[in-house]
Amino acid sequence: MPAPPRLQLDPFTLILLALILVSLVQLAITYFSRRREQPEPQYVYRKLIVCTSTGEQRVENFEAGDFVGKVVGTCGENGRLVIRAIYAEPIGPRTQRRFQPPRI
Repeated sequence: MPAPPRLQLDPFTLILLALILVSLVQLAITYFSRRREQPEPQYVYRKLIVCTSTGEQRVENFEAGDFVGKVVGTCGENGRLVIRAIYAEPIGPRTQRRFQPPRI
């Protein structure tokens, strides 16, 4: 039985095959690395303000210098408006339901 003929490749064909292989590997690496990247979630920062005399609550945007326990005004009879909570509310298309502020 005669031996099968050997495949003979010239240097140009070998270089061309190597370039094609490297290009395919680079394409696969680029595709899979971009697929894993997800955008950073976006948040808006809020503060929960409570009246100490009536218990009335309201939500406002957070401002620099705000902290929990800070008195921001007066309300009702001898009452004070106090920041009771500061929280981040997610925004964007991933938010499926309205975010509820923490209950105090």
